[in-house]
Amino acid sequence: MNVEKRKEGEKEKGRRKEGRERKEERKEKIRALIITHGHLDHIGGIPYLMERMGNPPIYTREMTMVMIKKRQDEFPHQDPIDYNLVEPGDVRTLGSLKVRFFGVTHSIPDSMGVAIETPYGNIVLSGDLKLNHEKGEATDVEKT
Repeated sequence: MNVEKRKEGEKEKGRRKEGRERKEERKEKIRALIITHGHLDHIGGIPYLMERMGNPPIYTREMTMVMIKKRQDEFPHQDPIDYNLVEPGDVRTLGSLKVRFFGVTHSIPDSMGVAIETPYGNIVLSGDLKLNHEKGEATDVEKT
């Protein structure tokens, strides 16, 4: 960011780079796109991002993969996507990182979370989830 000292009321000189610009600059470092579930707020932008991200392979579960493929039918001019089907319990190596996939409860089937092993510690992303309750108490499934 190139920002010079400014007087009160003056606008910044230069501009911040947006997230998409940073992705484009670093696209050779992107090893994969992991999609945790098929809701449109998670898959809707894929056609607009893939080329900018260097067309990385997508890792997801079967129902989400089918939904992404259907969405991609609306963009026939784009390069085909390299889909990789994963299931809870699977472990994949992406670059130098190990990624473990686990199932979560959500309002759409085949939702998942991921645990990424890094040299600095693990990162766990639950994705979106829904906790089931009966009369204000967690169900037995949610307690385990």
